[in-house]
Amino acid sequence: MGLKRFMDSGLLQEVNREFLHPLGLALSLKINKSTGAVKFQGIWDARHDPEGIIFNEPELDTDDARAKAANVFKMRQEKAPARVAALGYIIQQIPPAKKSDRA
Repeated sequence: MGLKRFMDSGLLQEVNREFLHPLGLALSLKINKSTGAVKFQGIWDARHDPEGIIFNEPELDTDDARAKAANVFKMRQEKAPARVAALGYIIQQIPPAKKSDRA
């Protein structure tokens, strides 16, 4: 999947909003306004900020932001039954340490 599709699908917004922003991090893309090309710009690091990063309210108070969130929710809902049926879980857990792994 290209970066433009990743962004347009809502995955960038939701990965940032749900996972990275609370940690004080954000994936950043740069859009060339004349060509529309999308490039990876970097990862913002604001871990020093106790609240982490947030979107400005006007950015999320749009039909586009709501549609992106709904699309990602729909994608998760569509994958969940197959993952549970095949694997027994949706999100893979990390097994507890074995006694030999503990030093």
